[in-house]
Amino acid sequence: SFGDSTSLIAGARHQWFAEKYSGRYPGIYTTQQLFEQSNRERSNFRIPLAKPIVLPLTKVPVYPYLYGFWIGNGSSTKPEVTVNRVDCGAFVTNMDIIGEEIMSMHEQAGESNVYRLRSLRAVLVEHFSLKRLCTSYLRGSIEQRWDLLAGLTDSDGCISTNKGESIYSTSVEPLAGDVLELLRSLGVKATCNPVDSDRYGKPNARNYRIQFTALDDMPCSKLKRKLDRRWPRDPGSRGQFHHIAVAEVDNRPMQCIEVDNPTHMYLAVDSFVPTHNTRIAFLGRVPAPLLGISEGLAGSSLNAGNFGMARRIFADSWIY
Repeated sequence: SFGDSTSLIAGARHQWFAEKYSGRYPGIYTTQQLFEQSNRERSNFRIPLAKPIVLPLTKVPVYPYLYGFWIGNGSSTKPEVTVNRVDCGAFVTNMDIIGEEIMSMHEQAGESNVYRLRSLRAVLVEHFSLKRLCTSYLRGSIEQRWDLLAGLTDSDGCISTNKGESIYSTSVEPLAGDVLELLRSLGVKATCNPVDSDRYGKPNARNYRIQFTALDDMPCSKLKRKLDRRWPRDPGSRGQFHHIAVAEVDNRPMQCIEVDNPTHMYLAVDSFVPTHNTRIAFLGRVPAPLLGISEGLAGSSLNAGNFGMARRIFADSWIY
């Protein structure tokens, strides 16, 4: 199974682009080869993370950065966002840059100001639990998706001084899934862990903590104090790969999948795992080792059409 609790059944002859754990011998391997050349404790192979998904610019009602900021720290029923007072200058500057009109501002008790913006009226919901990342944002261009992530990070996220460790936390489980999908579509490796919380000593809503490493080439914030905490990218680090484990399961019906892609690569399951194109398409019963890829979340270099097709097919299928 995957680190995010998803799993993948793959036929023995299904192909994967992988390399040895040491970084040597990159190439195409079958599931059977991965299984036979690994041990029960740990696979000897790893699959490199793919690049961000390339999608066209989409038309959205609110600029992605402001939309992400509202998701993280905005009123669900009023066109308002709350901003930490130390970040107010940067927030106003960013609104000027993207052309978002600030209607009014008022200080509130504590260390924050509330800003009212006209465009937010288009995305208001009846309750905070209904906040979601709309499809038009999740399928926006790479730049739009980075801006969306920056808004989430600058409002309700953090980048720590510990090697760029980043956390976004929410009590809305569907929203946590949306944020994970956003990160995966940008080729970012991330995990999500449910955490029980309490308030004044009493049990409170469960939080979903999404963690990833903010690397120095990721525009994941528009605040200098957070950008300065990003960690240098190391192409050989474990954070750049899916680390896999393989186990055998019983025979079962399998369905081949082919996509019209010259690279022979497409995405598998919700974790956006890159896998190699099937060479022969047919239905049958074949040995099916279970391929579990732990700790990994990834995007792909697929175009928009192939990306959508592969995910729709894969949602209800085994792969051969």
